[in-house]
Amino acid sequence: MPLFDPIVPWRYFAPVFRALDRVPAPLRARALAAAGIETRDPPHPDAALGLENLEALFETVAADPAHADFGFDAGLCLATQDHGPLTPALLRAPTLEDRLRLQTQYFHLITPIFSWQFERLAQGAELTVRPAASFKAQVLPVFFEFYAAAHLHNISELLEPSGRHFRITLPFAPPPHVARYRAIPRVRYRFVRTRLPELRVFYPEDTLTVPLGGSATRGGNQRRLDRLQRQIARKARIGDWVRMMLAEAEACQPGADELAAMLSMSRRSFERALQAEGIGFRALSKEVRHSRACTLLANPAVPVSQIAYRLGYSDQAAFTRAFQAANGCSPTQFRHRPGTPS
Repeated sequence: MPLFDPIVPWRYFAPVFRALDRVPAPLRARALAAAGIETRDPPHPDAALGLENLEALFETVAADPAHADFGFDAGLCLATQDHGPLTPALLRAPTLEDRLRLQTQYFHLITPIFSWQFERLAQGAELTVRPAASFKAQVLPVFFEFYAAAHLHNISELLEPSGRHFRITLPFAPPPHVARYRAIPRVRYRFVRTRLPELRVFYPEDTLTVPLGGSATRGGNQRRLDRLQRQIARKARIGDWVRMMLAEAEACQPGADELAAMLSMSRRSFERALQAEGIGFRALSKEVRHSRACTLLANPAVPVSQIAYRLGYSDQAAFTRAFQAANGCSPTQFRHRPGTPS
């Protein structure tokens, strides 16, 4: 999973604009201003905006309690026709498995800010969607909802004639609008904090061969897709992404080997890339883990034993030893000392 420049093709703002049309005008204006968007018309066919623009838009709208489901709304507005040069190939896919493999092969053309991995299993297949850019923690769930809703909507429509189902796991607590997920047919879902931030979709064997009516012939279109994919610029810096993955980990402490493998790098190359940015992985890992510990300890309702588990320690005693070595006091003492938020 190489990292690429965090850009969003302009064509994916079309469904966002469609969702924005349902938002009150003042909120819509604030969101567009926050994103630095002055027009709905792209300056040229291959235009793109930075991830920070879309983050600002999503964050502004979703912060309004009445529109906390904006990511879900925008995802439902995303159609196959919005995938630009990838659309003809997707429409020609003869089966659901062929379509999923195409989307995985060319996910960089959908957007390089998330990566797709498709894996064949004994009784079906699993699609894993992970962030391939550094996101703000408060906005990452909104993006996951965007992708989840789009996938739920489009795949459930493809499976509608067959009556078959698939399962999806979303890496956050059930949102207030969870009833909207129940309204989508052909899908079973669950909300749970996964060990790393990722969306997982499981397709039983009988869903993968559902005929979609296309043809698997390769041609000039896929040669064009290969050429376009080669033109996407890889991102040299990885430090921000590593920091985010460490901060979002749940009940584990990802190691250098695991994160390097996710980036299709050797551990040596991974650590050299971080060192070139002035970052040591071990020091960064300890810093992020300790920062998370302090944040979690600030909430007196969270037991210390649960904090130890969430940070990936083997037990509470191991967490206490590590925290005391770094902070000069035990987690309980830190929690009760003056100046600690409560």
